[in-house]
Amino acid sequence: MSKRILLMGVNASWSQSNPALYYLREMINDLPHDVRLVEFTIKDAPGDILARVVGAQPEVIGISSYIWNREYLADLIFELRKNLPDARLLIGGPEAKSLAENLPMRSHDTVVRGAGESLFRDLAAKDFEVKKALSDPSHVPLRDIPFPYRDSDVSRLAGHLVYYESSRGCPFTCAYCLSATDTRLEYRFDPHNHLEIKKMQGELDALVVLNPRTVKFVDRSFNLNHALARAIWNHIQTLDCSCDFHFEIYPLALEDDDFNILSRMPQGRIRLETGVQSVHDRSLNSIGRCSNWARIKPKLNRLQRDTKAHIHSDLLIGLPGETLNDVAQSINEMMQTLPHELQLGTLKILPDTPMLEIAAELGYEWDDQSPYQVRRTDALSFEDIRYLKEIARIINLYWNRKNHVVLIRDLISGCDAYDLFAQIHRIHQKRGLDFWGVSAALREEILTQIHQTQSFS
Repeated sequence: MSKRILLMGVNASWSQSNPALYYLREMINDLPHDVRLVEFTIKDAPGDILARVVGAQPEVIGISSYIWNREYLADLIFELRKNLPDARLLIGGPEAKSLAENLPMRSHDTVVRGAGESLFRDLAAKDFEVKKALSDPSHVPLRDIPFPYRDSDVSRLAGHLVYYESSRGCPFTCAYCLSATDTRLEYRFDPHNHLEIKKMQGELDALVVLNPRTVKFVDRSFNLNHALARAIWNHIQTLDCSCDFHFEIYPLALEDDDFNILSRMPQGRIRLETGVQSVHDRSLNSIGRCSNWARIKPKLNRLQRDTKAHIHSDLLIGLPGETLNDVAQSINEMMQTLPHELQLGTLKILPDTPMLEIAAELGYEWDDQSPYQVRRTDALSFEDIRYLKEIARIINLYWNRKNHVVLIRDLISGCDAYDLFAQIHRIHQKRGLDFWGVSAALREEILTQIHQTQSFS
């Protein structure tokens, strides 16, 4: 019997999209169900979302829950149940378990843990009769999951971030990551099979047809399979498109062949996220992340020198044992590689990750609700973390916005980058300025003032 199915995403912003919805739609494309996709944002009025969903009169509602929308969804689902009491809810995503714990589940609702394509297919094949569905349907590897997008999706995806994956799982066991206990390492294509490479190229071409702003690969460490990464990069280099492609890479794995390919990429074609997190190997090794800053730093410098790639580097506040001075040293070292963007983020103690136990043992304090950010660590006080968060805003305001790159590069040639950002912080405090909305003209005035002080010192 055909069911009216509504797959609903609530994204953090209008520019994002939810790939899970598209995967699920294609998983049951051959079944006689009426499937509709709708995407909203957390800025949309709940009443407007409720009106659209109720107006569609779905019999099945699929919802993806994440850090950024869990609390929003809790209230929305409460209202959906009142207005659509017979609709079956399927709740998936990384926050599905936490969301369900705060919502009394009904007998015809389902919480999906982990990859949901197989379970969704099984439920759809049995008309969403939960008791008839397999309790543990056979796993569908990534290579067998249909390409999620259609050419007709251009109307909803043009100008947005479109997500894609060439692999699932991760061989590393970083304690703070959701993949820490994910033992899968699945690749969508065999780079040594000519037919599969042709298929891969066809999918990349189809992504470009959607006219996205960015194609974001969600692979945890994209370049660990050297042959597949190079095949993808080689094809991207040849594309005639206006979008860019974003990859999260493991910089330590970069080799000469990678640099040779990346050096030929057109300007604006590729963005590389290099999740270094810290320059202190001991801190990272203590939580299962393999690191060697002495080898990573020259590779980041080479990316900056020999390629036109946009480099985004990440550092974390709150790693075990790391003091304020340790974070300052990471900022100094990272800024020496001149990334186009430097994000100084705060560690999150995510449920269902090994970091939960480590943090408890070390006496950490953190938010019980999403986004689960650390408030105090074994080496950082609440005041230290608040200060570093303000330094993070200074970095974003003065460096990441790229209005004053030449001036800042000149300044940090005469002092440590952290000292510069700390000086700016003091000026903001003295003048009563905030840390996120200062005009470019005022920022230039502050930097010029510091430059003049340096010149006479």
